[in-house]
Amino acid sequence: MYGKCGMLTQAHIVFWELPARNTVSWNALISGYVLHGQGNEALHCFEEMQHKGFTPNAVTYACVLKACGMMQALSDGELIHEEIHRQGLLRGDIVLGTALLDMYTKCGALVKAHLTIEELPARNVITWSVLIEGYAEQGQGEEALSCYQHMKSEGLSPNSVTFMSVLKACANIRALEKGEDIHYEINARGLLPEDTSLGNALIDMYAKCGALTKAHQVLEHLSHRNVVSWTALIEGYIQQNQSEKALEVYEKLQSEELSPSHVTYGCVLKACGQCGSIQRGRQVHHEIVRWQLLERDTTLGVALVEMYAKCGAFTEARETVNRLPAQDITCWNTLLEGYAQQERSQDVFRCFRELQAEGLSPNAFTYSCILHMCSHAGLVEEGQLYFAIMLLSDVERPDLGHYVCMVDCYGRAGDLNKAVAVIQSMPWYDYPVVWHALLAACSKSGDSVIGTWAFHCALQINNSDDVAYILMANIYAAAAVENGDR
Repeated sequence: MYGKCGMLTQAHIVFWELPARNTVSWNALISGYVLHGQGNEALHCFEEMQHKGFTPNAVTYACVLKACGMMQALSDGELIHEEIHRQGLLRGDIVLGTALLDMYTKCGALVKAHLTIEELPARNVITWSVLIEGYAEQGQGEEALSCYQHMKSEGLSPNSVTFMSVLKACANIRALEKGEDIHYEINARGLLPEDTSLGNALIDMYAKCGALTKAHQVLEHLSHRNVVSWTALIEGYIQQNQSEKALEVYEKLQSEELSPSHVTYGCVLKACGQCGSIQRGRQVHHEIVRWQLLERDTTLGVALVEMYAKCGAFTEARETVNRLPAQDITCWNTLLEGYAQQERSQDVFRCFRELQAEGLSPNAFTYSCILHMCSHAGLVEEGQLYFAIMLLSDVERPDLGHYVCMVDCYGRAGDLNKAVAVIQSMPWYDYPVVWHALLAACSKSGDSVIGTWAFHCALQINNSDDVAYILMANIYAAAAVENGDR
């Protein structure tokens, strides 16, 4: 009773006061911890149970597997799987089989999850739905849809949970036609318009596939619309760069007297930034402060900084950073990126110094913003300086993108020899993008000698590199113009 009510300290006290403990009482304590998200405590109890000489049963294993999934403790889960297999507990116990699948999918071990479902003596719609959801959550839409077809071939009928996972898979891979087929099945089963969660999944699928009219139609036909329904549609319009429409949908949400969530506010701020609607952005900022959401959600602070920066209101963007309850590198990077996009170089460099003064360490994204700006603004010496800082750093070493930025920086400045030197200093340069950057620089200057060398290097990686062929053709054309041979 205490465990189910979340009074876990009392449950623990009562447990140890019992004159005699057995597997059932251990299971009750473990399941209480699992039920309230305390996976570590559940695993600790499981270890102690075994240490005291009690034998786990199928119920114990099902609870502990849930804890393993919660904590992404794959190694522990695999050991339990071995023990279950040794005891032959999977024969006829579909609940335990489903718990195993759920553990593997939560840990991202989808190959093992698939092998497990193949080994189960019996499968049902719940078993398949767990695997389908796992693939959908990991962005493997094709695999999720393949499992769905396999499930149907076994004569099993999908339920609402199955449909929601399949719709997520369709959204991931933009499989609009398949999503429409699923919509037809849902209608044929009469599951809409009462199931709001399923309706929301449909709206999200259509929105992500760019079918916003259909997304709107689904929303209009739902008996009960909630903030998730409206937010999915708002997000869809933003993804299609229809920010004004997104703001119109937000107004409709407010007219239904629904309270926006932090996700809604984040989407609306993005829309304001897209269309430069700073007045609306300020109104949303006021609402966020009024509801004290910044104390609970740092991502909203980042969204506010980004909105102000995109609207060119850098004073407000900077003030927002200063007022955030918790400042991290992400909010500073957002401000720095805003300056960089406007090529406000002195502000970028000042921002870099200030974030370090706050005790924060620049990361790969920080340097990418700076190097990209230096390249486009022709600030070669500054680019060299920040790249050198990275080379000397014990924390943030240059990655492929940073090297490409420097190749581009030297290339735009016409210093192809230094661009080549950067490539030759790389720990690896078997990536086409490196050679494309050098070829693009050669096409601007008409340097066919370095260009030809870069072209051959690109073809060694991929003999059918269309981009390399196009850039090489541009180099020859530029060289011909340079030589006056039209």
